[in-house]
Amino acid sequence: MVDADIHSYLCDQPYVTFLPQYFSYLHANGMTHYKIFMPWIHILPEGNFRTPNETKVQCYRQLLMAFTAASIKPVVILHHKNLPGVIITRSMVKTSTFVDLFVEYAEFNFRSFGDLVDMWLTFSHLPEVLQSLPYDDPSSSLQALVAAHERTYTLYHEKYSSTGGKLSIALEINHHFETVPLESLSASFRVMYFAILFY
Repeated sequence: MVDADIHSYLCDQPYVTFLPQYFSYLHANGMTHYKIFMPWIHILPEGNFRTPNETKVQCYRQLLMAFTAASIKPVVILHHKNLPGVIITRSMVKTSTFVDLFVEYAEFNFRSFGDLVDMWLTFSHLPEVLQSLPYDDPSSSLQALVAAHERTYTLYHEKYSSTGGKLSIALEINHHFETVPLESLSASFRVMYFAILFY
């Protein structure tokens, strides 16, 4: 699986005409899946489905169609770290605002791209996601993230998974293994378990 560069989204620039050839090259060399971020700030810059950026929507449709033509399955990540400014302002009032807006954003993506995507992730790179949320403490950010994932998961499986699509969340756990001394191995496991239990 190829991971799109998290610092440069593919539709930041006008659609690149050589991408279909690039994807065909990847497929010919054994690539089967491609993980791509769908930036909220690009798709719904004002934070709601009433004012989508149609240019970006069409760019991502072209991109996803190029994946399909090359027999590569896109794995779409709905949110990484960039929030529309209006969401940051409004969500500071209460957690439910962020959750409602995220579910609305996710459903817009399901409607707009669902015919081209059957593998979705609500969130990935969670430490960066948590830092992007407009709350003062990690527990509030985590609570909002979990609530948003839960509602989006329910929505997707109730309304949009009839064609066999899947939706999940990506949890990253770092391995802290030392080569020497052996006594440090238990400490490495404790760090890893702490990260798992945090989520």
